[in-house]
Amino acid sequence: MTVPFEVILIDNLNEQTHWERLLLNAGINDFRVIRNNRPRSFSYNNNSGAGVAKFAWLAFLNPDIQLIDTSLPAWLEREPLSAGLFFPRLLNPDGSPQAHAKAKPKILNQIANLMLRFAGIHRDSPQGTYWYFGAALLVTHQFFTRIGRFDTNFPLFAEDTELCDRARKMGYAVESIDTVSLIHTLGGQSKGRYLGKAIVSNVYLRLKMLKNTIDSRLS
Repeated sequence: MTVPFEVILIDNLNEQTHWERLLLNAGINDFRVIRNNRPRSFSYNNNSGAGVAKFAWLAFLNPDIQLIDTSLPAWLEREPLSAGLFFPRLLNPDGSPQAHAKAKPKILNQIANLMLRFAGIHRDSPQGTYWYFGAALLVTHQFFTRIGRFDTNFPLFAEDTELCDRARKMGYAVESIDTVSLIHTLGGQSKGRYLGKAIVSNVYLRLKMLKNTIDSRLS
C-alpha cells in the first residue's frame, strides 16, 4: 500500500523560483505553493500550510530537512491516528545522531544562555525529553487544530518548545520516533542571529508556560 500525500511548499521570501516546475520534474503532482508577500514567522507559515492540507496526517518539515529512506511513509502507513506530537529522529549530515531532544526550560538557564549570547558565546539547551526541535513534526490534522496550532505571537524561536509544553500539560503524548530518521543540516538563516527576537520569544515563552500550567489546573 502506498501512502497518498501532498506537498505544501511555503515560499517565505517569494523568490519567484519555479517551484511548480521543480515539483513536477520530481514526479510530485499533488502540491500547492503558497507565496508570501512578505517574510512570515515559523508559526504563521506552518499554520498556513496546515490550513489548506487535506490529509489526516501532517508532516511539518523545515527546508533543511532531508529524507534519506522510506521510514517516514512506512511509519505513516502503519500508525493509527493518535492524539499527540511525534518527532522523528534527527541526524547530522555525517549520519551521527543530533541532540534535538531537550529538557524542560528553566528560567535561570535561559537567562544564562542569553547573557552568553551577548558575549558572542552559543550554548546549547540541556538535553532531555520534554520538548523537541520543530524542524520535523508529525501530528494529525485533527489534533493540531484541537490543540490550537502554533502560537503566532512568537517573533522567532521557542514555538516548538511552547507547543510541547502545551500538549504535555493538556495530558497528551510528546514522543520521539526512533524508527523514522531524517537528516537536519541546521542550515536555517536565523542561526546565530536576531538576538532581540530571541529575548522577546524567551520572555513570552515563560508567560505562555505559566498560562499553560494555570489552564491545566483549571480544566
